[in-house]
Amino acid sequence: MKHKITTLILLFFLFVHHSNGQKANDFYLRAKAKFEQGDYSGAIVDYDRAIALSPYSPALYNNRGVAKSKLEFYSDAITDFTKAISYDSSFFLAWFNRANAYKEIFEYTNALLDYDKTIFLKSDYKSAYLNRGILKSLKSDENGAIEDFDKVLDLEPNNVNAWYNRGTSYLALKKYDKAIKDFNKTLKLKNDHYKAVINRGICYLEQFEYEKAIDDFDFAIGLQPSNGEAFYMRGLAYINSSGVTSADVSTKRNMRIVKENNVKAELACSDFEKSRNFKYSKSIEMIAKYCR
Repeated sequence: MKHKITTLILLFFLFVHHSNGQKANDFYLRAKAKFEQGDYSGAIVDYDRAIALSPYSPALYNNRGVAKSKLEFYSDAITDFTKAISYDSSFFLAWFNRANAYKEIFEYTNALLDYDKTIFLKSDYKSAYLNRGILKSLKSDENGAIEDFDKVLDLEPNNVNAWYNRGTSYLALKKYDKAIKDFNKTLKLKNDHYKAVINRGICYLEQFEYEKAIDDFDFAIGLQPSNGEAFYMRGLAYINSSGVTSADVSTKRNMRIVKENNVKAELACSDFEKSRNFKYSKSIEMIAKYCR
C-alpha cells in the first residue's frame, strides 16, 4: 500500500564558457559519457576536473551532485546542489535535485521546501508535483498529496505514476471506490502494473468483495510468481471469505477438522505457506493463527 518514491533526478547539461572553457567542456563531455554508461565514479572525477577549470558553473555542480546521488552520497550531493543554487538561484533543477536528495536521507521538511521552490520557479514541472505529492503522502497528508497528483494529471492526463499514487492516497483515506477507479486507469495505461493490481485487490478485500479480490491476487501472482506478498494477500482473501476465525482454530485440536469443513481455509493456509517460502514475513503470524 505504500507509495513508491519515484526518483526523477534529471540532468541539465550546459556548455562551459570560461578562459579554460574548451578544456572544461572536454572534461564535461567525458563526464557525460561516463554517466550515461553508468560509471558514476568516473563521471565525478571528470566533473572535478571541469569544476577546477570552471569553478562558477552551476550546471557542473548540479551534474556532479546527480552523479553523487546515483552513488547514494546524498549529503555530498546536497552540498553540490547548494553550490549550484548559490551561483544561480533560479536554477530549478538544482532545487528539485536537492529536494530528492533530502528526501532520501529523510529530511522531509527540507525536501518539501525545495519542491515548493522548484514549483515556484517552474509552475508546470510535473515531476516536482509528483514527488511533492508522494512526499506529502509519506507525511500522512493524503489530501495534499491528492491535490498534487491532480495537478500532474491536469498537465499530463496519462501519467501512470500520478494515477497510481493518487489511488494509493484514496486507499489510505478508505475511499475505496475512487481508489479502484484510479487503479483501473493505471492498469489501462500499464496492464502489468503489479502494485496497482495488489492495491485494487486490497480495496475489494476491504469492501468484502472476496471473489474480485482473489481474482486480482491471482493476476498479481501471474505477474510476479515469486513474490510472497501476492500469496499472502490471496491467503487473507481466502481466510476472510471462509468464515473461519482464529477462535475456531483454537477450539479444535487439529486444524485438519477445520480444513475438511472449509476448502477455502485450506487454500489460505497453502498460500500462507507459499508466502513464507518466498520470505514474506507477515505470513508467519497467519500460519500460527490459522494453520496449526
